[in-house]
Amino acid sequence: MSWFDRLFHFSRTNDIPQPTSRPRPPRNEPPKPAVIGSYSDIGDPLYIQAISFVLDARRASISGVQRHLKIGYNRAARFIEAMEFDGFVSPLNAAGERRLLSTEERSAHLLGRTGQKPGSPNAELEQKPTRSKALPCPERVEIPPLTGRIKGTRDIGFDIVGESHYQAALRTLRNSRCLAEDNDFEAFIVTEPNNPHDANACAVFIDGFKVGYLPREAAASFVAQIGDQGIHGVSCFQLRAKLVGGYGTKLKIGVMVNLPPGDE
Repeated sequence: MSWFDRLFHFSRTNDIPQPTSRPRPPRNEPPKPAVIGSYSDIGDPLYIQAISFVLDARRASISGVQRHLKIGYNRAARFIEAMEFDGFVSPLNAAGERRLLSTEERSAHLLGRTGQKPGSPNAELEQKPTRSKALPCPERVEIPPLTGRIKGTRDIGFDIVGESHYQAALRTLRNSRCLAEDNDFEAFIVTEPNNPHDANACAVFIDGFKVGYLPREAAASFVAQIGDQGIHGVSCFQLRAKLVGGYGTKLKIGVMVNLPPGDE
């Protein structure tokens, strides 16, 4: 059974309303930007509170962070992983425990991330927090009128490709909300029949930003199946997406959508 048969709510009429942003709950404070400098670019305002708790408690425990901040286990685990990357805590030892690193150990760890050696002429400068390399300002574009909606699968587990070229847009999207509490985005697949590299190219957009593409084989299958339904040229389909990565050892932000893992 094709993607089209299993996943689409389709209409050829003009009764499909144009895409609108999903309403978000009101907040008392504007979204906080991602932490910069010597910290992981995790984009979660509670990360600094987690660091403070671990340093005060002198113990790096996922369950401890979870209880103190009243958050889920996965979110607490991401914080501990990011603290390891940032040199606050050690990797797990043979007993499955972590220890706090000393100031000297953290300094050596951060210098090792930049390729500097302790005692080098630039070592003192490298220990000071520096801003992440500035990315070009992303550009929002107007997507075509909606052709149909993709019901998709319950899980958002299909990886798109090419996100490394759109990190500026993805950082903007990530910083627009707290992903640990709200990581369900409205996304759109837009076919690009005039793409010079692949006539079956299917771009993925979120909030007017291009964030990547369907993999080549998946795009060819997608275009063939909507073509069987008489849909040709530029078309636009709505689906759901989430952002992944951007913290710890996976610094680049990726995107997953709610298509099935293959042509089922």
